[in-house]
Amino acid sequence: AISFCDYLSWAASPEAEIPLALPPIQRGFVWKAWQIQTLWDSLLRGMPIGSILIKSFNKGEQTANLVIERHYQSSKVSGYHLIDGQQRTLSMLIGFPQNNTQNTSNKMWFDISEAGKNADLIQLRVSTPTQPFGYGIDGRKLSLHDRREAWNLLKNKNVSLKDIFHNCKPYKSKNKLDCYLFEIHELWDDLLDMNMELACWKEAILDKATQHKPGNSEIVQRIDLFGECLINLQKQSLALIKIPDNRPSDNGELDDPAHDYLTLLFDRISSNGTRLSPEDLLFSMIKQSWPEAHKLVYKIHERVGAVMKPTDFVMTAYRLALLREKQSITDDPRPNAKSFHKHLAGLLGTHDNPSSLRSFISEDDSEKSKLVEAFEKITKTIGYKGNEDYAIPMLMFPYLNVPLLQVLVYWALDYSGDIDEANRKSLVRFVMYWLVCNKNMASQYEASKEAIAIINENKGKNFPALEIYKALSFESVSGKPGLFTKLVSSNEFSNKLPSSDLKAFRTPFERAEHFMRKDQQLYL
Repeated sequence: AISFCDYLSWAASPEAEIPLALPPIQRGFVWKAWQIQTLWDSLLRGMPIGSILIKSFNKGEQTANLVIERHYQSSKVSGYHLIDGQQRTLSMLIGFPQNNTQNTSNKMWFDISEAGKNADLIQLRVSTPTQPFGYGIDGRKLSLHDRREAWNLLKNKNVSLKDIFHNCKPYKSKNKLDCYLFEIHELWDDLLDMNMELACWKEAILDKATQHKPGNSEIVQRIDLFGECLINLQKQSLALIKIPDNRPSDNGELDDPAHDYLTLLFDRISSNGTRLSPEDLLFSMIKQSWPEAHKLVYKIHERVGAVMKPTDFVMTAYRLALLREKQSITDDPRPNAKSFHKHLAGLLGTHDNPSSLRSFISEDDSEKSKLVEAFEKITKTIGYKGNEDYAIPMLMFPYLNVPLLQVLVYWALDYSGDIDEANRKSLVRFVMYWLVCNKNMASQYEASKEAIAIINENKGKNFPALEIYKALSFESVSGKPGLFTKLVSSNEFSNKLPSSDLKAFRTPFERAEHFMRKDQQLYL
């Protein structure tokens, strides 16, 4: 066992003599606001929060720091990898007073004016850079109305957009003042500075709550309760378990267990927490075999934009690399861990003799990766350029889901000519058709297989939008319905409905006015 404060001090110290670091297999911070609040409620109640699993690593192994921007590099010293407990550790560090780096990523607040909701001991609020005005009591995002109100209040203080997170507290409706909100790590720090003197600490908090009414005993009781919880928290301990370094002799059906013991272990111990998605697991397997891939994938993310999650970028690279291999391999848009592991080593190759996957992602100062070039070709081609352009607004790009983007990028990889206006409009129409006529996510993955097969038959030619449309929308010879619905012209539609029913449908202009209001433009 290790004391709660000693563990967090260790985790918050990047330059510790024996560092606690992250292995390449670890993903980013994924916990939601309600999970952070629930963990802190358990801590303040003195409840156990489970054990933390660590594993020793040697000098020279790839590691990343817990509390600063995540870049993997060779460690200069030996230390310990945090195998299970990253989400809990980062959540606890949000409120820990000795952590001066992590609190730029998330903030934890104590609302002294509110009683704890949903059986919580006190009322906690979380804010993040993406939700700087905080979340609702139930952990959901604030309504658009509340966010607009919060921004209007902040505009009066001349705060710029990029500085919102550092200059505001979670939003409280107009009749509730935000002077009752305090960051937990600051309150804890103040308590330590006052040598745990609760009376002095409580008065200091009440002085800061300028609208506090002296007769409000409930607020005083909440502050007393929170102070006592912080003092008790410092006496708590965590169970720290060291994973043995030896590997089991039998790894089941894995084709090449030599380098994948940690991935298997990590997947199994995470099954009782926030379980890895298939994409997370497969990205972890790549990072184990090729640690530099983590940095490269995030570079691609920065260059191309947030059209995909980093895990989706690497899964796209994997699928397209597999499709371009010389040997015949069945296209699988959603591979499982076993098939992924089977092909991974061959697709990666080595640094001196790279195969297709490594070649897709790798880049240097003078040359972009093939994946970046293909993505840029697509986004520049179909992106809206202003005026009366017929194209896709940039705000819509995050809605172009993975199967659709994989089809477009696969075509772009082999198309070396200039894209004329007719080809460009064909691509734009295809994107709109895909968004409007798909039936569900499963049909979109199947449709991407069909589309890529057609592109293979027309390699290097203009995008075969019409051929793909016919293959996806029309009934097959066997009578099986199309994967997507057909496009229906206005004449076909009106002929199938009586005129009385047609009155129930808005025209495109009426829909635009309803959703965008008359004084708004669809394209800015």
